[in-house]
Amino acid sequence: MSITNHYFGTMLVISLALILAVIGVLLGLIILVINLIFFSYVCSIPMLVILKHKETGRFFSYMWLLAIILSMSLMTTAVTVYQKGYQASKYRQVSVKKWQSVSKFAQLSYTIPAFMNDMPKTKEERAIYDEKIDTYNKKWRLFDRQFSEDEKLFINVPQDMSFLNELDAGETIGALDFNQPTKTIQIKKEWVTKTWQVSPSLVKLSQTLFEGNANIYRNRKPVTVYVPKKYQAYQADILPVVTSKLINSGLKPTDFDVIIIPDDFKLFVSDVTQLRDSDQPLTRVTGQIIAQYDYDQMSDSAAINRDVSATILDTLYLAEKLPKAIKVAELSRDVVNISDTYQNLVNYQEQAEGDMVRSSLVMVGLFVMQIFVIYEFLKLRLSLVVKKLCLLTLLGKITAGLIIKTSLPLVIGIGLAMGVAFYKGASIGLVFGSLGVYIGLTLLLVFVVQEVMQHKRVTILKGESDLM
Repeated sequence: MSITNHYFGTMLVISLALILAVIGVLLGLIILVINLIFFSYVCSIPMLVILKHKETGRFFSYMWLLAIILSMSLMTTAVTVYQKGYQASKYRQVSVKKWQSVSKFAQLSYTIPAFMNDMPKTKEERAIYDEKIDTYNKKWRLFDRQFSEDEKLFINVPQDMSFLNELDAGETIGALDFNQPTKTIQIKKEWVTKTWQVSPSLVKLSQTLFEGNANIYRNRKPVTVYVPKKYQAYQADILPVVTSKLINSGLKPTDFDVIIIPDDFKLFVSDVTQLRDSDQPLTRVTGQIIAQYDYDQMSDSAAINRDVSATILDTLYLAEKLPKAIKVAELSRDVVNISDTYQNLVNYQEQAEGDMVRSSLVMVGLFVMQIFVIYEFLKLRLSLVVKKLCLLTLLGKITAGLIIKTSLPLVIGIGLAMGVAFYKGASIGLVFGSLGVYIGLTLLLVFVVQEVMQHKRVTILKGESDLM
Protein backbone atom coordinates (compact mmCIF):
# COMPACT_ATOMS: atom_id res chain seq x y z
CA MET A 1 0.00 0.00 0.00
CA SER A 2 2.84 2.36 0.84
CA ILE A 3 4.51 1.69 -2.53
CA THR A 4 1.35 2.09 -4.63
CA ASN A 5 0.09 5.19 -2.80
CA HIS A 6 3.45 6.92 -2.21
CA TYR A 7 2.97 6.92 1.56
CA PHE A 8 6.65 6.68 2.47
CA GLY A 9 7.73 9.43 4.82
CA THR A 10 4.20 10.22 6.04
CA MET A 11 3.27 10.13 9.73
CA LEU A 12 1.05 7.10 9.05
CA VAL A 13 3.95 4.95 7.83
CA ILE A 14 6.41 6.32 10.41
CA SER A 15 4.01 5.61 13.30
CA LEU A 16 3.28 2.12 11.93
CA ALA A 17 7.01 1.41 11.61
CA LEU A 18 7.59 2.57 15.20
CA ILE A 19 4.74 0.38 16.48
CA LEU A 20 6.14 -2.65 14.62
CA ALA A 21 9.60 -1.90 15.99
CA VAL A 22 8.28 -1.72 19.57
CA ILE A 23 6.33 -4.98 19.12
CA GLY A 24 9.46 -6.61 17.64
CA VAL A 25 11.59 -5.54 20.61
CA LEU A 26 8.97 -6.78 23.09
CA LEU A 27 8.69 -10.14 21.32
CA GLY A 28 12.48 -10.42 21.35
CA LEU A 29 12.58 -9.75 25.09
CA ILE A 30 9.80 -12.29 25.74
CA ILE A 31 11.63 -14.95 23.70
CA LEU A 32 14.86 -14.17 25.56
CA VAL A 33 13.19 -14.48 28.99
CA ILE A 34 11.49 -17.76 28.02
CA ASN A 35 14.79 -19.22 26.80
CA LEU A 36 16.59 -18.11 29.97
CA ILE A 37 13.92 -19.77 32.15
CA PHE A 38 14.06 -22.93 30.03
CA PHE A 39 17.85 -23.31 30.02
CA SER A 40 18.27 -22.37 33.68
CA TYR A 41 15.68 -25.01 34.61
CA VAL A 42 17.27 -27.66 32.38
CA CYS A 43 20.68 -26.93 33.92
CA SER A 44 19.33 -27.31 37.46
CA ILE A 45 17.52 -30.66 36.93
CA PRO A 46 19.33 -34.01 36.78
CA MET A 47 19.54 -35.59 33.32
CA LEU A 48 17.70 -38.75 34.42
CA VAL A 49 14.67 -36.73 35.59
CA ILE A 50 14.58 -34.86 32.28
CA LEU A 51 14.67 -38.15 30.33
CA LYS A 52 11.78 -39.50 32.44
CA HIS A 53 9.91 -36.30 31.44
CA LYS A 54 7.81 -36.18 34.61
CA GLU A 55 9.21 -33.31 36.69
CA THR A 56 9.96 -31.14 33.67
CA GLY A 57 6.51 -31.84 32.26
CA ARG A 58 4.86 -30.70 35.48
CA PHE A 59 7.01 -27.57 35.69
CA PHE A 60 6.25 -26.46 32.15
CA SER A 61 2.57 -27.35 32.49
CA TYR A 62 2.36 -24.89 35.40
CA MET A 63 4.16 -22.29 33.27
CA TRP A 64 1.48 -22.84 30.62
CA LEU A 65 -1.23 -22.55 33.29
CA LEU A 66 0.13 -19.20 34.48
CA ALA A 67 0.09 -17.90 30.89
CA ILE A 68 -3.49 -19.14 30.46
CA ILE A 69 -4.70 -17.43 33.67
CA LEU A 70 -3.11 -14.12 32.65
CA SER A 71 -4.44 -14.26 29.08
CA MET A 72 -7.99 -15.18 30.20
CA SER A 73 -8.18 -12.37 32.76
CA LEU A 74 -6.78 -9.99 30.14
CA MET A 75 -9.32 -11.20 27.59
CA THR A 76 -12.29 -10.76 29.94
CA THR A 77 -11.06 -7.29 30.97
CA ALA A 78 -10.66 -6.36 27.28
CA VAL A 79 -14.24 -7.48 26.58
CA THR A 80 -15.45 -5.33 29.51
CA VAL A 81 -13.68 -2.28 28.08
CA TYR A 82 -15.13 -3.09 24.64
CA GLN A 83 -18.66 -3.34 26.06
CA LYS A 84 -18.34 0.07 27.71
CA GLY A 85 -16.96 1.56 24.49
CA TYR A 86 -19.79 0.01 22.48
CA GLN A 87 -22.45 1.47 24.78
CA ALA A 88 -20.77 4.89 24.68
CA SER A 89 -20.63 4.67 20.87
CA LYS A 90 -24.37 3.92 20.71
CA TYR A 91 -25.13 6.92 22.93
CA ARG A 92 -22.89 9.15 20.81
CA GLN A 93 -24.55 8.00 17.58
CA VAL A 94 -27.90 9.26 18.88
CA SER A 95 -26.26 12.46 20.12
CA VAL A 96 -24.48 13.19 16.84
CA LYS A 97 -27.84 13.02 15.00
CA LYS A 98 -29.21 15.73 17.30
CA TRP A 99 -26.03 17.80 16.89
CA GLN A 100 -26.57 17.85 13.13
CA SER A 101 -29.08 20.65 13.74
CA VAL A 102 -26.18 22.92 14.82
CA SER A 103 -23.70 21.78 12.17
CA LYS A 104 -23.26 25.40 10.97
CA PHE A 105 -21.97 26.51 14.38
CA ALA A 106 -18.37 26.55 15.62
CA GLN A 107 -16.50 26.96 18.89
CA LEU A 108 -13.66 29.34 19.72
CA SER A 109 -10.43 28.73 21.58
CA TYR A 110 -8.37 31.66 22.80
CA THR A 111 -5.32 32.45 24.89
CA ILE A 112 -5.34 34.33 28.17
CA PRO A 113 -3.62 37.76 27.86
CA ALA A 114 -0.16 37.98 29.40
CA PHE A 115 -1.16 40.77 31.82
CA MET A 116 -3.57 38.39 33.62
CA ASN A 117 -0.62 36.32 34.82
CA ASP A 118 0.89 39.31 36.68
CA MET A 119 -1.28 39.97 39.72
CA PRO A 120 -1.17 43.59 41.01
CA LYS A 121 0.64 44.29 44.29
CA THR A 122 -0.12 47.99 44.88
CA LYS A 123 -3.23 50.16 44.56
CA GLU A 124 -1.80 51.83 41.46
CA GLU A 125 -1.11 48.47 39.85
CA ARG A 126 -4.61 47.31 40.81
CA ALA A 127 -6.19 50.32 39.07
CA ILE A 128 -4.18 49.69 35.89
CA TYR A 129 -4.99 45.97 36.04
CA ASP A 130 -8.75 46.57 36.47
CA GLU A 131 -8.74 48.99 33.52
CA LYS A 132 -7.05 46.39 31.31
CA ILE A 133 -9.55 43.74 32.42
CA ASP A 134 -12.45 46.08 31.65
CA THR A 135 -11.05 46.85 28.18
CA TYR A 136 -10.50 43.16 27.49
CA ASN A 137 -14.08 42.24 28.54
CA LYS A 138 -15.49 45.06 26.39
CA LYS A 139 -13.79 43.52 23.35
CA TRP A 140 -15.54 40.22 23.96
CA ARG A 141 -18.86 42.01 24.54
CA LEU A 142 -18.42 43.76 21.19
CA PHE A 143 -17.58 40.41 19.60
CA ASP A 144 -20.73 38.82 21.08
CA ARG A 145 -22.91 41.68 19.79
CA GLN A 146 -21.96 40.84 16.18
CA PHE A 147 -24.28 37.83 16.39
CA SER A 148 -28.05 37.92 16.50
CA GLU A 149 -30.09 35.92 19.01
CA ASP A 150 -30.37 32.86 16.71
CA GLU A 151 -26.68 32.91 15.76
CA LYS A 152 -25.29 31.90 19.17
CA LEU A 153 -25.95 28.95 21.47
CA PHE A 154 -24.83 28.99 25.08
CA ILE A 155 -25.26 26.57 27.98
CA ASN A 156 -23.71 26.41 31.44
CA VAL A 157 -23.84 22.86 32.85
CA PRO A 158 -24.36 23.12 36.65
CA GLN A 159 -22.45 19.86 37.26
CA ASP A 160 -19.34 21.64 35.96
CA MET A 161 -19.15 23.55 39.26
CA SER A 162 -16.68 21.27 41.06
CA PHE A 163 -17.23 22.81 44.51
CA LEU A 164 -20.82 21.46 44.47
CA ASN A 165 -19.52 17.90 44.68
CA GLU A 166 -18.05 18.65 48.10
CA LEU A 167 -21.46 19.54 49.55
CA ASP A 168 -24.11 17.17 50.88
CA ALA A 169 -27.61 17.25 49.40
CA GLY A 170 -29.13 19.36 52.20
CA GLU A 171 -26.28 21.86 52.53
CA THR A 172 -26.48 25.50 51.51
CA ILE A 173 -24.19 27.96 49.73
CA GLY A 174 -23.67 31.55 50.80
CA ALA A 175 -24.56 34.23 48.21
CA LEU A 176 -25.26 37.97 48.11
CA ASP A 177 -28.86 39.18 48.17
CA PHE A 178 -29.80 40.89 44.88
CA ASN A 179 -31.98 43.50 46.64
CA GLN A 180 -29.47 44.10 49.47
CA PRO A 181 -25.94 43.33 48.17
CA THR A 182 -24.43 43.80 51.65
CA LYS A 183 -26.57 40.96 53.01
CA THR A 184 -25.67 37.30 52.66
CA ILE A 185 -28.37 34.71 51.99
CA GLN A 186 -28.22 30.89 51.93
CA ILE A 187 -29.07 28.96 48.75
CA LYS A 188 -29.77 25.23 48.79
CA LYS A 189 -27.39 23.06 46.75
CA GLU A 190 -30.45 21.30 45.26
CA TRP A 191 -31.55 24.41 43.34
CA VAL A 192 -28.02 25.31 42.19
CA THR A 193 -27.50 21.85 40.67
CA LYS A 194 -30.85 21.99 38.87
CA THR A 195 -30.47 25.45 37.31
CA TRP A 196 -29.12 25.55 33.76
CA GLN A 197 -28.01 28.90 32.34
CA VAL A 198 -28.75 29.14 28.60
CA SER A 199 -29.16 31.55 25.71
CA PRO A 200 -32.63 32.29 24.23
CA SER A 201 -31.81 30.44 20.99
CA LEU A 202 -31.19 27.18 22.88
CA VAL A 203 -34.71 27.24 24.31
CA LYS A 204 -36.15 27.85 20.84
CA LEU A 205 -34.03 25.06 19.34
CA SER A 206 -35.09 22.61 22.08
CA GLN A 207 -38.76 23.26 21.28
CA THR A 208 -38.36 21.93 17.74
CA LEU A 209 -35.59 19.36 18.29
CA PHE A 210 -37.50 17.03 20.62
CA GLU A 211 -40.91 15.64 19.80
CA GLY A 212 -43.62 16.49 22.31
CA ASN A 213 -41.94 19.66 23.65
CA ALA A 214 -44.30 22.53 24.48
CA ASN A 215 -43.78 26.05 23.07
CA ILE A 216 -42.48 27.72 26.20
CA TYR A 217 -40.20 30.38 24.69
CA ARG A 218 -40.64 33.95 25.92
CA ASN A 219 -38.15 36.78 25.69
CA ARG A 220 -39.88 39.80 27.17
CA LYS A 221 -37.19 40.59 29.74
CA PRO A 222 -33.38 40.29 30.08
CA VAL A 223 -33.67 37.19 32.30
CA THR A 224 -36.40 34.57 32.00
CA VAL A 225 -36.55 31.72 34.50
CA TYR A 226 -38.49 28.66 33.33
CA VAL A 227 -39.63 26.69 36.41
CA PRO A 228 -41.11 23.18 36.01
CA LYS A 229 -44.60 22.88 37.44
CA LYS A 230 -43.41 20.45 40.15
CA TYR A 231 -41.18 23.23 41.58
CA GLN A 232 -43.77 26.02 41.32
CA ALA A 233 -44.15 26.28 45.09
CA TYR A 234 -40.38 26.87 45.53
CA GLN A 235 -40.01 29.98 43.35
CA ALA A 236 -38.83 32.08 46.29
CA ASP A 237 -35.94 29.63 46.87
CA ILE A 238 -35.09 29.20 43.17
CA LEU A 239 -34.95 32.85 42.03
CA PRO A 240 -31.98 33.85 44.27
CA VAL A 241 -29.85 31.22 42.44
CA VAL A 242 -30.22 33.37 39.31
CA THR A 243 -30.32 36.87 40.79
CA SER A 244 -27.27 36.40 43.03
CA LYS A 245 -25.10 36.06 39.92
CA LEU A 246 -26.20 39.44 38.64
CA ILE A 247 -25.20 41.74 41.54
CA ASN A 248 -24.13 45.23 40.30
CA SER A 249 -25.32 44.35 36.79
CA GLY A 250 -27.67 47.32 36.54
CA LEU A 251 -30.70 45.03 36.39
CA LYS A 252 -33.80 45.66 38.48
CA PRO A 253 -36.19 43.14 40.12
CA THR A 254 -38.64 43.93 37.30
CA ASP A 255 -36.10 42.67 34.71
CA PHE A 256 -36.70 39.06 35.76
CA ASP A 257 -39.55 36.99 34.36
CA VAL A 258 -40.75 33.66 35.75
CA ILE A 259 -42.67 31.19 33.57
CA ILE A 260 -44.11 27.86 34.69
CA ILE A 261 -43.41 25.07 32.17
CA PRO A 262 -44.39 21.38 31.85
CA ASP A 263 -42.29 18.95 33.89
CA ASP A 264 -41.39 16.92 30.79
CA PHE A 265 -39.80 19.76 28.76
CA LYS A 266 -36.54 18.53 27.21
CA LEU A 267 -33.58 20.89 26.98
CA PHE A 268 -30.85 20.28 24.39
CA VAL A 269 -27.38 20.11 25.99
CA SER A 270 -24.98 21.80 23.56
CA ASP A 271 -21.92 20.89 25.62
CA VAL A 272 -19.13 19.47 23.44
CA THR A 273 -17.20 17.86 26.31
CA GLN A 274 -20.21 15.68 27.14
CA LEU A 275 -19.93 13.88 23.80
CA ARG A 276 -16.15 13.62 23.80
CA ASP A 277 -15.35 12.71 27.40
CA SER A 278 -18.41 10.94 28.81
CA ASP A 279 -19.24 7.22 28.51
CA GLN A 280 -22.91 8.18 28.47
CA PRO A 281 -22.95 11.63 26.86
CA LEU A 282 -25.79 13.89 27.89
CA THR A 283 -27.79 15.25 24.94
CA ARG A 284 -30.91 16.36 26.78
CA VAL A 285 -32.17 17.00 30.30
CA THR A 286 -35.77 16.93 31.50
CA GLY A 287 -37.52 18.63 34.39
CA GLN A 288 -34.74 21.14 35.06
CA ILE A 289 -34.89 24.87 35.93
CA ILE A 290 -33.81 26.92 32.89
CA ALA A 291 -32.37 30.40 33.40
CA GLN A 292 -32.46 32.22 30.04
CA TYR A 293 -29.99 35.12 29.81
CA ASP A 294 -30.48 37.57 26.95
CA TYR A 295 -27.31 39.68 27.21
CA ASP A 296 -28.43 41.81 24.26
CA GLN A 297 -31.11 43.32 26.52
CA MET A 298 -28.61 44.09 29.26
CA SER A 299 -26.46 47.17 29.78
CA ASP A 300 -22.72 47.54 29.12
CA SER A 301 -21.87 47.39 32.83
CA ALA A 302 -18.55 45.91 33.89
CA ALA A 303 -20.34 43.01 35.61
CA ILE A 304 -22.29 42.04 32.48
CA ASN A 305 -19.24 42.43 30.24
CA ARG A 306 -17.33 40.12 32.58
CA ASP A 307 -20.13 37.53 32.48
CA VAL A 308 -20.29 37.61 28.68
CA SER A 309 -16.50 37.21 28.47
CA ALA A 310 -16.71 34.18 30.78
CA THR A 311 -19.31 32.45 28.57
CA ILE A 312 -17.36 32.65 25.28
CA LEU A 313 -15.74 29.22 25.58
CA ASP A 314 -19.14 27.61 26.31
CA THR A 315 -20.86 29.32 23.38
CA LEU A 316 -21.30 28.07 19.81
CA TYR A 317 -21.37 30.81 17.16
CA LEU A 318 -22.49 30.79 13.54
CA ALA A 319 -19.25 29.80 11.80
CA GLU A 320 -19.55 32.03 8.71
CA LYS A 321 -19.73 35.21 10.82
CA LEU A 322 -16.82 34.43 13.13
CA PRO A 323 -13.93 35.88 11.05
CA LYS A 324 -15.64 39.25 10.68
CA ALA A 325 -16.67 39.39 14.36
CA ILE A 326 -13.07 38.63 15.45
CA LYS A 327 -11.77 41.40 13.19
CA VAL A 328 -14.33 43.97 14.40
CA ALA A 329 -13.52 43.25 18.07
CA GLU A 330 -9.75 43.28 17.35
CA LEU A 331 -9.29 39.80 18.84
CA SER A 332 -7.16 38.23 16.07
CA ARG A 333 -4.17 37.85 18.41
CA ASP A 334 -6.27 36.26 21.15
CA VAL A 335 -8.21 33.64 19.13
CA VAL A 336 -6.07 30.57 18.46
CA ASN A 337 -8.59 28.22 16.89
CA ILE A 338 -12.06 28.01 15.35
CA SER A 339 -13.34 24.47 15.80
CA ASP A 340 -15.96 22.90 13.53
CA THR A 341 -17.79 21.30 16.44
CA TYR A 342 -20.15 19.01 14.56
CA GLN A 343 -17.49 17.72 12.16
CA ASN A 344 -15.11 17.12 15.06
CA LEU A 345 -17.77 15.05 16.81
CA VAL A 346 -18.42 13.04 13.62
CA ASN A 347 -14.67 12.43 13.22
CA TYR A 348 -14.36 11.44 16.88
CA GLN A 349 -17.24 8.97 16.53
CA GLU A 350 -15.74 7.45 13.36
CA GLN A 351 -12.37 7.11 15.10
CA ALA A 352 -14.02 5.48 18.14
CA GLU A 353 -15.89 3.02 15.88
CA GLY A 354 -12.64 2.22 14.04
CA ASP A 355 -10.89 1.61 17.37
CA MET A 356 -13.68 -0.77 18.35
CA VAL A 357 -13.31 -2.76 15.10
CA ARG A 358 -9.56 -3.04 15.69
CA SER A 359 -10.16 -4.05 19.31
CA SER A 360 -12.58 -6.78 18.24
CA LEU A 361 -10.02 -8.15 15.75
CA VAL A 362 -7.36 -8.18 18.47
CA MET A 363 -9.73 -10.03 20.83
CA VAL A 364 -10.56 -12.63 18.15
CA GLY A 365 -6.82 -13.14 17.56
CA LEU A 366 -6.21 -13.46 21.30
CA PHE A 367 -9.01 -16.00 21.66
CA VAL A 368 -7.65 -18.11 18.77
CA MET A 369 -4.21 -18.06 20.43
CA GLN A 370 -5.82 -19.12 23.70
CA ILE A 371 -7.28 -22.18 22.00
CA PHE A 372 -3.79 -23.27 20.97
CA VAL A 373 -2.35 -22.49 24.41
CA ILE A 374 -5.07 -24.48 26.20
CA TYR A 375 -4.61 -27.36 23.75
CA GLU A 376 -0.85 -27.38 24.38
CA PHE A 377 -1.45 -27.32 28.13
CA LEU A 378 -3.90 -30.24 28.00
CA LYS A 379 -1.59 -32.19 25.69
CA LEU A 380 1.31 -31.64 28.08
CA ARG A 381 -0.75 -32.61 31.14
CA LEU A 382 -2.17 -35.75 29.51
CA SER A 383 1.23 -36.77 28.16
CA LEU A 384 2.30 -37.32 31.77
CA VAL A 385 -0.34 -40.04 32.17
CA VAL A 386 -0.82 -41.04 28.52
CA LYS A 387 0.48 -44.61 28.88
CA LYS A 388 -1.70 -45.21 31.91
CA LEU A 389 -4.74 -43.88 29.99
CA CYS A 390 -3.95 -46.11 27.01
CA LEU A 391 -3.68 -49.18 29.24
CA LEU A 392 -6.99 -48.38 30.94
CA THR A 393 -8.76 -48.01 27.60
CA LEU A 394 -7.28 -51.29 26.33
CA LEU A 395 -8.53 -52.99 29.50
CA GLY A 396 -11.97 -51.44 29.01
CA LYS A 397 -11.84 -49.41 32.21
CA ILE A 398 -13.21 -45.88 32.74
CA THR A 399 -10.66 -43.10 32.20
CA ALA A 400 -12.91 -40.12 33.01
CA GLY A 401 -11.67 -39.83 36.61
CA LEU A 402 -8.00 -39.70 35.59
CA ILE A 403 -8.73 -37.18 32.82
CA ILE A 404 -10.70 -34.95 35.21
CA LYS A 405 -7.92 -35.14 37.80
CA THR A 406 -5.32 -34.29 35.16
CA SER A 407 -7.39 -31.35 33.77
CA LEU A 408 -8.44 -30.02 37.21
CA PRO A 409 -5.58 -27.44 37.45
CA LEU A 410 -6.87 -25.85 34.24
CA VAL A 411 -10.44 -25.61 35.62
CA ILE A 412 -9.09 -24.05 38.83
CA GLY A 413 -6.96 -21.69 36.71
CA ILE A 414 -10.03 -20.62 34.72
CA GLY A 415 -11.82 -19.88 38.01
CA LEU A 416 -8.87 -17.80 39.23
CA ALA A 417 -8.73 -15.91 35.91
CA MET A 418 -12.43 -15.06 36.16
CA GLY A 419 -11.90 -13.93 39.76
CA VAL A 420 -9.13 -11.57 38.62
CA ALA A 421 -11.36 -10.27 35.82
CA PHE A 422 -14.23 -9.64 38.26
CA TYR A 423 -11.82 -7.83 40.60
CA LYS A 424 -10.80 -5.61 37.67
CA GLY A 425 -14.40 -4.60 37.02
CA ALA A 426 -15.93 -7.25 34.76
CA SER A 427 -19.67 -7.76 35.26
CA ILE A 428 -21.10 -10.92 36.84
CA GLY A 429 -22.85 -11.81 33.58
CA LEU A 430 -19.64 -11.52 31.57
CA VAL A 431 -17.65 -13.52 34.14
CA PHE A 432 -20.13 -16.42 34.14
CA GLY A 433 -20.46 -16.24 30.35
CA SER A 434 -16.68 -16.38 29.92
CA LEU A 435 -16.48 -19.18 32.50
CA GLY A 436 -18.96 -21.23 30.48
CA VAL A 437 -17.11 -20.58 27.20
CA TYR A 438 -13.69 -21.52 28.60
CA ILE A 439 -14.91 -24.65 30.41
CA GLY A 440 -16.81 -25.69 27.27
CA LEU A 441 -13.65 -25.09 25.24
CA THR A 442 -11.66 -27.18 27.75
CA LEU A 443 -14.11 -30.10 27.49
CA LEU A 444 -13.99 -29.90 23.69
CA LEU A 445 -10.19 -29.93 23.64
CA VAL A 446 -10.07 -32.79 26.17
CA PHE A 447 -12.32 -34.72 23.78
CA VAL A 448 -10.02 -33.89 20.85
CA VAL A 449 -6.90 -34.98 22.76
CA GLN A 450 -8.65 -38.16 23.90
CA GLU A 451 -9.66 -38.97 20.32
CA VAL A 452 -6.06 -38.55 19.18
CA MET A 453 -4.95 -40.81 22.00
CA GLN A 454 -7.57 -43.45 21.10
CA HIS A 455 -6.34 -43.67 17.52
CA LYS A 456 -2.65 -43.83 18.50
CA ARG A 457 -2.80 -45.76 21.76
CA VAL A 458 -0.96 -48.82 20.42
CA THR A 459 1.86 -46.80 18.87
CA ILE A 460 2.02 -44.64 22.01
CA LEU A 461 2.44 -47.73 24.21
CA LYS A 462 5.17 -48.99 21.88
CA GLY A 463 6.90 -45.61 22.19
CA GLU A 464 6.71 -45.08 18.42
CA SER A 465 4.48 -41.99 18.63
CA ASP A 466 3.83 -39.19 21.12
CA LEU A 467 0.41 -37.82 21.95
CA MET A 468 0.37 -35.41 18.99
